Amino acid sequence: MPVSTIAFGTVYGSIDLDGEQIPVAVDEPSMREVARLAGGESFSATSEGELRNVYAALGEEIGYETKQVDVSKPWLAGGTLATMAGLGSAFAFGRRIP
Repeated sequence: MPVSTIAFGTVYGSIDLDGEQIPVAVDEPSMREVARLAGGESFSATSEGELRNVYAALGEEIGYETKQVDVSKPWLAGGTLATMAGLGSAFAFGRRIP
């Protein structure tokens, strides 16, 4: 299953933690490598608008397929086995079948 990555932010990104500025730069080369190894695509966004565009592009590629599958056979087999087990236990314990 392919995995795509989105690098969101800038190389100058930082956060304020207890009054201290801590750099949290985006590592785009690593994100690209993860996507390449996983068979997906790599995207980058530096703003909310760009991120929305990336999600819109991904939304067009990702989807699902509905399949109609007959699941009655396992239930029929299970019911038959339960009936056979009931008959077998009736014979084993000497009771008559009604």
